[in-house]
Amino acid sequence: MYELINMKRVLQYIFIEAICLLSLFLSVGCSKEAAVMDDAENALVRIELKFDTAEYVYDGKEVIGTSSADIAGNVANGDCVRYIVRVYPASKIPTRKNCIKEIVLNRNISDGYEFGFDMEIVPGNYDIMVWSDIVTNGMPTYDAEDFTEIVLSGNHDGNNASAYAYRGRATVSSSDFSAEESPATIEITMQRPLAKFEMVANDLLQFIERESEKMSDGETDALTVNLDDYTVVFYYVGFMPDTYSFYKDRPVDSSTGVCFESKINVLNDYEASLGFDYVFVNEKESAVTVRVGIYDKKNELVALTSSIKVPLMRGHHTLLRNAYLSAKKTDGIIIDTGYNGNFNLIFK
Repeated sequence: MYELINMKRVLQYIFIEAICLLSLFLSVGCSKEAAVMDDAENALVRIELKFDTAEYVYDGKEVIGTSSADIAGNVANGDCVRYIVRVYPASKIPTRKNCIKEIVLNRNISDGYEFGFDMEIVPGNYDIMVWSDIVTNGMPTYDAEDFTEIVLSGNHDGNNASAYAYRGRATVSSSDFSAEESPATIEITMQRPLAKFEMVANDLLQFIERESEKMSDGETDALTVNLDDYTVVFYYVGFMPDTYSFYKDRPVDSSTGVCFESKINVLNDYEASLGFDYVFVNEKESAVTVRVGIYDKKNELVALTSSIKVPLMRGHHTLLRNAYLSAKKTDGIIIDTGYNGNFNLIFK
């Protein structure tokens, strides 16, 4: 059944873009205002999308640096950026039914995120909402057909570098169309409604030594450990927010039993990244709870953390470091957000 649903989604998007050429789709007729617009005189408005791609490095006390979102992998894949622009009368609550104009634009990610385009519309008071995400091999990362419930297009795989997305909103008034500048320019700031977290094990050397001794089974010479033989599994404990409402600007639904697999990615002689994920969050601080298991090539559990509370902030990258590879099933590794010791909790 899942394969049929997934195939349906693939067919739904297969005509969106093939070579990432700029495309334009216009859909009008969502409300009575649309019929009036057909007979009225349109005016030109310039939409400028400005993306907040900065990630602020925070050590728990102060900002210690900034970095930008890394799109090198997306550029190498030839991915596209998708922009969904929807216009609503300012006098009504934005809903799919009240949408009076929709534009979908696609362009190669190698051109960057920031983008400007002209739009024709009858002068008036409007609410403009823009959603932007990544399209890989013709498949958008998110199903944004309905701004009420935006979800991932496929399985929750985790470790998806294309799972970040942006949203922006602006209002247009009649006075904007009478400005001396022609066309009127509306600037929309695009921000991420997601938080990212990543878990880094700082006991890589101890893990390799322990596994080597187990493999040698008492022999004098220790055996070489192939880290590719190990699988990391992230288990969300309790609920994981997985549905975002653009209209309410917050998660509106969640799922239980969510998990995803990863691999041990060596960073240096002592550390390895175990995996990362993106989670929908509101504008306030929030958190998810996870457990991390390590399995060998025989699918035997060799390490399992207890529940880890991961603090999240919108547009931030939470980096957690600890001895995850050495965790036993009875270990109690818990993240205390108020802990000021050497745990090394970093937002960026």
